[in-house]
Amino acid sequence: MKDDIKLVLSYIKAFFSKKRFIFLVVGFFLLLGIFTAIFTPKSYQSNTSFLAQVSNDSGSGSGLKSIASLIGLSVGNKTESKDLPVFLYPKIMNSLSYQREVMETLINIKGVDSAITLKEYYTKVKKPDFIDTAKKYTIGLPRFIIGKFRPKREVLGVQIDSLEYISSSEMVLINKLKEDILLTIDEFDGSISIAATMPERIPATQLTESARILLQQKIIDYRIAKAQERYNFLYKEYIEKKAEFMAAQASLAHYTDRNRFNNTQTSLIRKQQLENEYNLAYTVYSELESQRIREGVNLNEDTPVFTTIQPAVVPLESLNPNPIAIIMKFIFIGFLAAIFLYVFKLLFKSFKNIYQSS
Repeated sequence: MKDDIKLVLSYIKAFFSKKRFIFLVVGFFLLLGIFTAIFTPKSYQSNTSFLAQVSNDSGSGSGLKSIASLIGLSVGNKTESKDLPVFLYPKIMNSLSYQREVMETLINIKGVDSAITLKEYYTKVKKPDFIDTAKKYTIGLPRFIIGKFRPKREVLGVQIDSLEYISSSEMVLINKLKEDILLTIDEFDGSISIAATMPERIPATQLTESARILLQQKIIDYRIAKAQERYNFLYKEYIEKKAEFMAAQASLAHYTDRNRFNNTQTSLIRKQQLENEYNLAYTVYSELESQRIREGVNLNEDTPVFTTIQPAVVPLESLNPNPIAIIMKFIFIGFLAAIFLYVFKLLFKSFKNIYQSS
């Protein structure tokens, strides 16, 4: 046991005797840390959280049913849950239509006179920072080289059929947007949180608010899609039948005025025909109006109500760690790297001696 301790202590003593080697490795990482602390761009994050609530038999839902009952309509209780599952919210945010709408968000950038879209910011204003450039020419170098020799297959956004098309440049922007917007769902209370990260305070808040508004609108669209389709169909039929009813009413009124003193059988039969047409048009029109009002009540009940828990606030401080903390972290990593290189050197020397002696 004492011999093992002495052996370990001898290795430690030998390691610390290599002061020049340790200083070189740690110094390299020190310079790398200083370089990183200087050239790491600032980033700001804004957060917002909200709850999605659907009307039920209490509250606004019961109020709408009470109004419907006053005009002779019966709106039955819904036993089938139509709630959009919360776990589908990330899929909505990752959908192409949602990403494209977020790309049209107007943001205010320093140095730019008027508000620009997020797409214009990514393509015309934003310049690659040191970290992005370093990644491109280090870990991303193989992909960069392969991309230079790969034939470009740019798909234009011209649609000749019902299919969705996306270009490679648009895909790059969407991947960048997915990195800048984060959606989290609290499994305990079901609240939804959205966080957007941008190099400036105000654009981060504007992007957060836009992401929230667009997500809520998408949730509403998905939630009331069937009810909205039924309502639109009934409304279209209601408008047509209303016009037919008004025409039948006008025809009956004009004929009655013109034949006020005409009591022949022919005029009486014609008047009876017009009254029948009028009564039939009124019955159909009245029934469609009742159905339209009923579907309007159901549509309002199906529409989710969002309660904002935490509004998006312009951040005061950046997400970047303290430059001193970055430098100290790199110094610690450099010291560990020196130990690893020293141990690797000893193992390599031992294996080399064993190989030569065999």
